[in-house]
Amino acid sequence: MDNSGNSGWDNGQNQWNQQNNWNQQNNQWNNGYQQTPPPPPVQRQPVFYNGILNRQVLKQESREIMRQNYGNVLVATIVPGLIVTGISVIPYIGGILGGLFGPIFLVGGYFLLLELVRGFQAARAGDMFNIFGDFGNVFGASFMTNLFVELWSMLLVVPGIYKYYCWSQVQFILADHPRMTGTEARNLSDAMMEGHKMELFELQLSFIGWFLLSLITAGIVGVFYVNPWYQTTMADYYDNLKMLYEARQQQTYSGYQENSFDQSQIF
Repeated sequence: MDNSGNSGWDNGQNQWNQQNNWNQQNNQWNNGYQQTPPPPPVQRQPVFYNGILNRQVLKQESREIMRQNYGNVLVATIVPGLIVTGISVIPYIGGILGGLFGPIFLVGGYFLLLELVRGFQAARAGDMFNIFGDFGNVFGASFMTNLFVELWSMLLVVPGIYKYYCWSQVQFILADHPRMTGTEARNLSDAMMEGHKMELFELQLSFIGWFLLSLITAGIVGVFYVNPWYQTTMADYYDNLKMLYEARQQQTYSGYQENSFDQSQIF
């Protein structure tokens, strides 16, 4: 598996040790022109307990990450759609160009969201365009994944839905590993989602009330609040799921706690 093009997340990043990095940046900040340091990154908490997702903790954490990085989150969730929409209106070739660049901008947005979720203070809106360095591979992997889901859906609706959840993490995986082949990304997503498909469905379903509110407000709440929060939650979910999967492969996971908790907290 080619990891040479990874986006830098494979260097043993521990999401619960970001406070130490911020303390160092705080000292550097105070030596410059700014007298007020930026806020520390959100203190992330383990969201899997005995392999069970605590949706409450995940959603609250993601909302706080969105609040602290609202401008960049808006860029990651709005700009890709605006660019693709603008491209698509070009006469004759707009649809083709939109189909070509849509998956790239989507993965680029996920790249930026993962930076924000992981607490990188140096994250900038322009980082989402870094993914263009691996345009061909990211496009091919995304295109073939979407095509396979569509083909499965043409057979029967249920198999299509099943495959959608099997491969639901492919775009995030490509944001982490832009040189990974489509087959490798789909196989990894399939392995990560083993035993977690219904869990992800229930997490998505928990936003249905917010999306209905978005419809009532002509999409305004959706664009500026619900969708940014939802997409940040999906990025946070992927990052936690990735660590859980790697921990189970290595039998070590600093953030995975074998603790029991009140099942009523899961919603």
